[in-house]
Amino acid sequence: MLNTRLSESKMERLSSPTILNGGSELLRLVSDRLGLRFSQFSSWFQDKSRQIRSLGNEDLVRAVLSNERSPVEGARYRIGECINVYQPNGECMRLKICGIQSGGFSNVYTVINLDEMRPYCLKENRALPGDERKKNERLAVEAEISLRLGRSPNLVTTYAALSYKSRLLILTEYLSATSLDLRLKKGSLSLKMALSFGVQLAGALLSAQKILPGFVHGDIKPGNCFTTSKGTLKLGDFGLASADGIRFRDPNPKNEYSVGSSDTSIGWGGTAGYMAPEMFDKTKPDRSNADIYAFGVTLFEMLCGTRPFTAASKEEIIEMHRHSEPPMHLLALKGVPQPVMDLVERCLSKSLAERSSNFEWVENTLRQTLRDQFDFSVPIDPIPELNDKEIVRRAISFAGLGNSQEAVECLDNAIRLRGRTAEMIASKAVALTLGARTDAAYEASTSALMTHADSFVVFLAHSRVLIAGGDLDNAEEYLLKALLVQPNNCVALNLIGRLCLQTKQYGEAARYFNRSRILDATQTETWEGIAITNLAEGRIEKAITSFQKAISLDPRRSELHKLLGDAYRANNQPVEAIKSYKTSLKLAPLSKGTDRRLVRSFIGLYQRNGHSVNVRLARMLIRGTRIFTNNFGTSSDDFVIHFITVLRESNFNPLLLFFFDSSLAEVADGLNARVSQKLAEMLRIVFERCSSTVVPAYVLDSLGQILY
Repeated sequence: MLNTRLSESKMERLSSPTILNGGSELLRLVSDRLGLRFSQFSSWFQDKSRQIRSLGNEDLVRAVLSNERSPVEGARYRIGECINVYQPNGECMRLKICGIQSGGFSNVYTVINLDEMRPYCLKENRALPGDERKKNERLAVEAEISLRLGRSPNLVTTYAALSYKSRLLILTEYLSATSLDLRLKKGSLSLKMALSFGVQLAGALLSAQKILPGFVHGDIKPGNCFTTSKGTLKLGDFGLASADGIRFRDPNPKNEYSVGSSDTSIGWGGTAGYMAPEMFDKTKPDRSNADIYAFGVTLFEMLCGTRPFTAASKEEIIEMHRHSEPPMHLLALKGVPQPVMDLVERCLSKSLAERSSNFEWVENTLRQTLRDQFDFSVPIDPIPELNDKEIVRRAISFAGLGNSQEAVECLDNAIRLRGRTAEMIASKAVALTLGARTDAAYEASTSALMTHADSFVVFLAHSRVLIAGGDLDNAEEYLLKALLVQPNNCVALNLIGRLCLQTKQYGEAARYFNRSRILDATQTETWEGIAITNLAEGRIEKAITSFQKAISLDPRRSELHKLLGDAYRANNQPVEAIKSYKTSLKLAPLSKGTDRRLVRSFIGLYQRNGHSVNVRLARMLIRGTRIFTNNFGTSSDDFVIHFITVLRESNFNPLLLFFFDSSLAEVADGLNARVSQKLAEMLRIVFERCSSTVVPAYVLDSLGQILY
């Protein structure tokens, strides 16, 4: 990787007309610093400069000059950082961070795709304490809904759902202008503009309902409406959206709420100032008509400059939504026509039956009022078609989200409308492989080979299919062909490295992984491959170092912690092995084999310290590994009572705390007062014992975690 940064003064000189028209000396200096041949750098730079200056790249300039420069709480990336996102079809998306904005649950980055020189927005979960699994699953629902909505004049377009270091990222269109919320801070809109935006917002929701049956946005408000540089309004942020057939399962069932249809399960919420009265119910709310209410609040605010219900506290606002009638006289004072006032009043009805979840009547009423009042019709912007690369990204995104059927339909539609291309057919093979449909994938990849027999994408897709089918020899042959076409493709290098590991060609595996690492040292996969190779060949210390490097890049990947635990066990470091296995189990409670490794490692450590293991303790150890699953076979109180029994039988051996610290911390908040008090008494006894004897630091650390 090339990490050399040019100073701002040099960049200014590079971008000057003199340099672009042939000032080669500075270009030679820069190219030498970067380690590139002059001709390559000059050609690349001039090509990118032409793209920046070309017509239609105003958004790119705005993105580069983004003023969101300060670090944002919970942001994982910083301004100026570049992240490389690798796709299963071999594409690498190089995304440069130019700006950061923070929301309630997520951060949105302004990024530039360095190969396309095109700006996008990139959404991630905020890096703040919370249930990471639940965050990722919720974001996956948002990604699938927004992808399936496709392109619409008044909906923010989502281009891809990207997997990057065990986290999901959503790539959407770049909007250079501001949110409606910021515009309203300056006061109400003109009647014509308010009605125009109302038409567009209603049209967005109507379009979404037609595309996805049972669609509910769940958080309509000015802050989620964005105005483009052309004055068009677009609805975005589908973090609380739901639709029939798109499911979210909370890892903790006691906090699960079902909304929308019976086929949809997702958390509910919203922004108090815009929520329908029924949404404040503590039981499962009926969200079917909640969007129409939130629309009414938003339209009222556009017309009047203030929400219908405002108060000093959230509790007062909730009471007003439940019981107060909207102040319609404020709209009358603004000269709002009666048909629009009637529409707003109907939208803000406390009764679900008096509202309608269909936005067609809303859009028609507002359009008619615009014609009557201003002889004006809201223009419908043309929707540009997705290009081939965008279609492939959407399909790969669906497959990565576990919806291979939608991925295949997406590609089949494109093939039917645009004709058969090798890249489309190969991408279909990749999507089918990700969906474990190997026979259909083989048919597609073979067809792609017949269409274009010397394409990198085709070779890579066919090799993936062959690996899935167990034909490793032929898979290696096609991977080598792919590398002849693109010798520096990290996806292909990592894939052939993994294949060599499967066939125990460790020297070859190391060679390919090291080539990939030289190209991009930020890849978790390369460090993992190098570590596994070292472990297989007995270089344990090097394996541990490489696993640690991989974990520093992707600390949320449970498999890495499990493999590091294996390396520690092989190196006779049981304490470190146990720590790694516990981390792995917390990240992936159902990870196959991790629970057994953890129990065996602890029993070995326990016996090494001169203690015996009876049946009760062995059973308790197994229970402790299952505490992070939804169904571990007992209540929190029963688990702690059994633990206290085992602790007494061991004569309050503090070493047991080292094994059970995470489990006890997990159940602590759910204990009844009596059991919690009993546990505290037992821990005090252990603490006194620790104070009078020499106890390893890791045991004291565990005691501190539990007491905290």
